[in-house]
Amino acid sequence: MIFQFEKKVLEWIQNNIVKIVLVVVSILGCIIRFSLRDFVSVDASAWLLPWYDQIKANGGLRGVGIPIDECNYNFPYMLLVAFFTYIPIKPLYSYKLLSCVFDYLLAIIVGKIVYRLTDNKTKGIIAFAITLSSPLVILNSAAWAQCDSIYTFFIVLALYNLIEEKELYSFIALGFAFAFKLQAVLILPFFVLYYLYKKRITVLYFCILPLPLIGLSVPALAQGRTIREMIKIYLGNTDLYGKISMNYPSIWNLVTASSLEIGYETLKNAAILLAVVALGMIMLYVIAGKIEFSGTNQILLAFIMCYTAVIMLPAMHERYGFVYEILAIIVIFLLPKTIVGLCCLIGISMITYGNFLFNQQYNLLLLSVVNIAVYLIYTRELFCVICKNRNMQ
Repeated sequence: MIFQFEKKVLEWIQNNIVKIVLVVVSILGCIIRFSLRDFVSVDASAWLLPWYDQIKANGGLRGVGIPIDECNYNFPYMLLVAFFTYIPIKPLYSYKLLSCVFDYLLAIIVGKIVYRLTDNKTKGIIAFAITLSSPLVILNSAAWAQCDSIYTFFIVLALYNLIEEKELYSFIALGFAFAFKLQAVLILPFFVLYYLYKKRITVLYFCILPLPLIGLSVPALAQGRTIREMIKIYLGNTDLYGKISMNYPSIWNLVTASSLEIGYETLKNAAILLAVVALGMIMLYVIAGKIEFSGTNQILLAFIMCYTAVIMLPAMHERYGFVYEILAIIVIFLLPKTIVGLCCLIGISMITYGNFLFNQQYNLLLLSVVNIAVYLIYTRELFCVICKNRNMQ
């Protein structure tokens, strides 16, 4: 026999279960991230913390015009680091706090896209919870102190605005993604496809992309830094690593060890061109086949094109898959059977993250085979769905 007050409590829980899950997941997300606050990664000790020390010694905001030793991050992120110097907490905490805030923003925009495409509020909340609770998202920001959630948030925001047919806001958001990380270029082929196929925007929209970078760089430029330096930092990132793979299980690990520079020098140009050809074939198939370019198909194509770029390009880091791994969360709500694929993607990246963060040993060749298999399965499943509907306009 249940008590009356107990029955009312259970009924209240049942009626408010979605809100309860939202609150509980948000609080637990904070607790989990807080528990990792003191972990110092190699990147943090070798790069992030020394950058902070130099900027602080240079006067914080008054010193953003002074070049930082061995810094391959552009002016906007260094401007944020300058702001860190005025916050009365450990610099490591500042880096992690910024990234963790964007974890929440990223989870919110993922939830909004799922809600928009499924018209189901509960699914949107679950998408928020999965994103916020993803081991990759947590490790990337709260343990590694990396900023991938920042540029990925702006990429997903750009995709959301495309779905809403607000192309101007979409390109502005994409510009902010470029301002923080060059890796935003991995989603650019999808936007080129959107321009070529939808015929809704002018090519001049692509001129918007550098504007947020320039705008956020004004404090540094005003203190003596130059546009040439800014460009040099980005161009330098394209040739910074001399290995065919930087701990990412790509197709090129099938033919050469990632530790051999000779393999990179031999294959890098062919690898880049092959990636361009593969992405071009996807564009051709969509355009010539008059594939419907609906909100759902836009997410599926953005996912598979980003995945294609990362798995085929040389010198990819394990973290460069972050964008398509986030998009894979949205995909499971559009194609529920891909949940196994999402688990595989998370598993693959957890192994590579573990290698860098905790010296976890693994067989890169074997993991590459698994990653290629997952990619091929995704490609088959997604294109079966994408091709079901043709554009009849």
